Amino acid sequence: MPYSQKSFQTREEQFRHLRQENDVLIEQVMRLTEEVKRLTRTESKLYQMQKRLDRQIYSYQSINEFCKKLNQAIALSDVFDAIKEFILYEVNLERCLIFLRDRQEDIFPVQALDGYYDEEASQQFENLKLMKSDLHLETLLSKAEYVICSEQCEETLICHFRDLFGMQEYVLFAIGEDKREPIGLLVAGNTQEMANYQTRVTADGDFLLYLSNLAYQVSTAIKKTLFYEELQKQKEDLKKAILELNLKKTRLEVTLQDLDEARSMANHDSLTGLFNRTYFNAQLPQEFNQAKLGGYPISVVLMDIDFFKSINDNFGHPVGDLVLKKVGEILKQHTETDGIAFRYGGEEFVLVFSGVAPEVAYDRAESIRQCFQDQSFRVNRHDVSTTLSAGIAYGPVGYDRYEKLVSQADEALYRAKSLGRNRIETFVI
Repeated sequence: MPYSQKSFQTREEQFRHLRQENDVLIEQVMRLTEEVKRLTRTESKLYQMQKRLDRQIYSYQSINEFCKKLNQAIALSDVFDAIKEFILYEVNLERCLIFLRDRQEDIFPVQALDGYYDEEASQQFENLKLMKSDLHLETLLSKAEYVICSEQCEETLICHFRDLFGMQEYVLFAIGEDKREPIGLLVAGNTQEMANYQTRVTADGDFLLYLSNLAYQVSTAIKKTLFYEELQKQKEDLKKAILELNLKKTRLEVTLQDLDEARSMANHDSLTGLFNRTYFNAQLPQEFNQAKLGGYPISVVLMDIDFFKSINDNFGHPVGDLVLKKVGEILKQHTETDGIAFRYGGEEFVLVFSGVAPEVAYDRAESIRQCFQDQSFRVNRHDVSTTLSAGIAYGPVGYDRYEKLVSQADEALYRAKSLGRNRIETFVI
């Protein structure tokens, strides 16, 4: 084969290889171009996902900061302030209304609002009260825990509340676990004039998720605060009730003390401090009947100050009164363990010994007699001497009635007086 023809064939072969290599390169470039496009789309998606994630993180951070404020709030007004601030400056909606339910009247009056800067509008919405029957909550909240009224909304019932709330677009949340029987309502939105400058109310998933978290935190905070306020009210009511009870207790104690003092005054002789005859007439029947039932002895001792009239005549009645007081003191001392002393009247006294053997009763009376016999009383720089005469009757054996016991003791006293005074006589059946 000639040389020239061979060279031509070699060049053709080289061109064919080059074209094949070029086709391979073109195919690789196309694949790389598609891969770059795919990576670019993936990068864009990742960027959008990153932006959405950043927004969600910011939202969660905002909600977290909002929760901290709510947890620090104790008063309901502080909770309302935190909610309004968050709605207007974090969510970036123009207006906010918070209603709490009055269960007695079944209405929802406004408790807090913001974004109504015109004085007339502010007064109008501050006095806004929603009737539960007019809200149609069963219909409004039948599908979700919130009501969305965007600018494009055409549902008659939802649009009806635009003028009522003074908002062109709004979102309404039920506060409380039962959305059909909520404890309150949270409404936030924009007027038509400001809608383009604020966060738009839409059915966007992120927006609703954000507001759902907000509504949950608001509901929890208000329930907690209402519960706390109810506890505080109960605490104050309990304090008031305790104070009233203490006052009543004090009044009762004073009344009982007055009654005790009145009873004591009614039962005691004001001069000697001994029990008086009225109390003797009431007490002796009980002592007598108990002695009969119990089968134990009872003794009645009637005592009389000898020549007491002469003390009054010689020293005056004030001295006589002082002598009576001294007699009362001595009788108390000798009867404080096992007897009762009474002033029977004038210068007469009576002692009752219940459950005491007759000889012991006699010894007590004798001890009292000797005490008066052996000493004189120093009264107002006067030495006054006196003696006692006494009569004793023992029962209840031989007596059917306590009056008989007293009359027999009186007879014994009369005999003691007749026999010279300053002595004790015993009545023997």
